[in-house]
Amino acid sequence: MEFTRYLKYLSYDKIWKAMRYYRFYGTTEFVRMFRDKFENSIPLDYEKWYKKNRKKREKIEVSESIAFNILIKNDYKYKEELLDTTVSSILRQRYKNFDILYADDDDLKKKIKGQYCLIVETGDILGKDFLMEVADFLQKNPIKAVYTDNDHYKIKDNKMHHLNPYFKIAYSPDLLNCTNYIQNSIVLRTDLLMEIIDDCGHIPESYELNLRIFEKEGMKEVGHLPNMIYHSYIRYIDEKAEIKALEEHFKRIGKNVNVKPSDYKGFYNIKYEIEGNPLVSIIIPNKDHPDMLEKCLSSIRKSTYENIEIIIVENNSEKKQTFDYYKRIKDREKIRLIRWKKAFNYSAINNYAVRKSRGEYLIFLNNDVELITKDWIERLLGHAQKEKSGAVGARLYYPDNTIQHDGVIMTKAGVAGHAFQGYEKDEATYLNKAIFTSNVSAVTAACLMVSRKKFNEVKGFEEKLAVAFNDVDFCLKLVKAGYFNICEPSVEGFHYESKTRGLDISFKDRNRFLHETIFMEDRWMDYIKDGDPYYNKNLSLKNWDHRLGGYV
Repeated sequence: MEFTRYLKYLSYDKIWKAMRYYRFYGTTEFVRMFRDKFENSIPLDYEKWYKKNRKKREKIEVSESIAFNILIKNDYKYKEELLDTTVSSILRQRYKNFDILYADDDDLKKKIKGQYCLIVETGDILGKDFLMEVADFLQKNPIKAVYTDNDHYKIKDNKMHHLNPYFKIAYSPDLLNCTNYIQNSIVLRTDLLMEIIDDCGHIPESYELNLRIFEKEGMKEVGHLPNMIYHSYIRYIDEKAEIKALEEHFKRIGKNVNVKPSDYKGFYNIKYEIEGNPLVSIIIPNKDHPDMLEKCLSSIRKSTYENIEIIIVENNSEKKQTFDYYKRIKDREKIRLIRWKKAFNYSAINNYAVRKSRGEYLIFLNNDVELITKDWIERLLGHAQKEKSGAVGARLYYPDNTIQHDGVIMTKAGVAGHAFQGYEKDEATYLNKAIFTSNVSAVTAACLMVSRKKFNEVKGFEEKLAVAFNDVDFCLKLVKAGYFNICEPSVEGFHYESKTRGLDISFKDRNRFLHETIFMEDRWMDYIKDGDPYYNKNLSLKNWDHRLGGYV
């Protein structure tokens, strides 16, 4: 790498951020970050990436204290050589403490002896270190289940070619309700599998099995090992069976949900029915810009959900047109105007407005947001009413129809970034990530719903964060309290924030921003340093768009 050709791109801000990164993460992490930032960003070839990363992991050695049961689901419609391929990959395992059984064996319960089970379908291939890496993970994290990343393979000219990688995220109940993103590569405790078999009378198909595991164990007992060590045979997806599995899952957990197939094979559209008719408070801070505020309010008036109150928080407006506008709307039904006379502090303003509000559910909305989806409140509320949901956010666009927000990714440098920012509205994204509901570390408070109970539980917004990162901090507090934040892309709106807006340029604002950045790094060091659990560590943090790269 020719270092000198990058000097012309350096600035005070970039140097300052680089030094701060070095201070927090040390030499090794700094070099990795520097290389990722400045090396040529030509898309990596997946097969080359796979071979390189496989070699990196070959040195692992662990004690063989965990016994595995490998249960082969022999689908007899496939050719016998596919079964041979699967068995051969099992026999090549470097970790030898395992038994091979057939999943349809009538005496299966009597024959199973090991602590953990892996169900392998005909044609699937285990990387030679699969059991060794899983054993290493489970010895360090003695939980009830763990799943790995997986790709697919094809044989061409007698050579195996790897393709279609599934770089997965941590347990995401809302993504799992849209697609079987975990697939087959899950290892679970034998007693847990026996419990599931007792419940349904057989070993369920992959999607049903994964749904039942998470129903019983949730997040704390299921881990993710982000290593590409399971290789799936490309097979037909039975959508009717998967929809049935989803519908039965929702019945078991007592949720009334509409499940429909999408335009994408193996992905499903989920809509939750609203429980009751709770009051929703929509809180909109405002300083001047009456035209922008009217556009926001007009989009709310088109909403199909009616039990709302709109609280406009006036904060030191200066223009006569603004106060004339307030006079015109003061008698509109459902609108209340309250005043915040102190200096701008986003967190303090919204905390104050919550105390003045009456709703069971809260929506924080920027005055420069225009909603497109008419049933946006119902769609957010359907999630917010779930017991384990935290903050629920929307998919927002710049005025030119490119994506402004589709969930927040926690990074090591710069604290946070927006997923798929700058992508075209209808542009294809990795594994349809920008289209379907998923759990994320955080969502922007430009459009965010949360229950009042959970808002109060985490003590609202941090008032030390007056401008930046207050929404991210709020969301991470919800995660820490055991809730799942959700990005719901079916709720769409325009965010008239400037696409080219940079950092605050005044010294005072620059200093404030840097202090807020350091505050976040200090408070959430472990979360940031360990990597965002909802963004696979094998993917690039340079662009936040799920391209191959990684920070390992």
